[in-house]
Amino acid sequence: TQQIVKEQSSLPETMPDTLPEDRQLLLTLVTPWRVLLLHDRNWHIFHETSELVMLRMLHNGTLLAQCNIASAPLMAAGKFTSESEYLADVDKALKERAGTITASAVLPDQNGWRIHQVTASGEANKKNLVWDYFLCTTKSGEQLSLVFSHAEEDDAVFGDEALQMVRSLTIRSSRPKVPLPR
Repeated sequence: TQQIVKEQSSLPETMPDTLPEDRQLLLTLVTPWRVLLLHDRNWHIFHETSELVMLRMLHNGTLLAQCNIASAPLMAAGKFTSESEYLADVDKALKERAGTITASAVLPDQNGWRIHQVTASGEANKKNLVWDYFLCTTKSGEQLSLVFSHAEEDDAVFGDEALQMVRSLTIRSSRPKVPLPR
């Protein structure tokens, strides 16, 4: 005679009543450098080379924001790009876009990073835009540049996405061994 055996399943019989916490839904981005960062599932890799990673944030199927990540000049251990030099670099980039700097602040130690944040605004394609520039420097002198851009009208939806990503930065002990296109 045959016995009916209940099938073993690792799946729960019922779905949980609550959604996972936001932190549990974060994804890890491994950059071409020694840097890792966390982002939510609305961010998607749009373009990636050995010099640049471009992410785009989608909300309800439409483009909400963009983030460009690139390595910045290596400094000597314990050194960093001066505030005035970084502000001049940002100002130069903004001149091409007819933008102006609206705020600048240095966050001295965020998870081992010195973070210089510059906020700017301007107009492109008949829309008011906001740019958040971040120059992130480790104690070893490695620097990373992140530039976030979004429409001013999307401020409420974009919220503090930029700071959340920047605060999640971590350094790995070695670079990835996978070659990326140049």
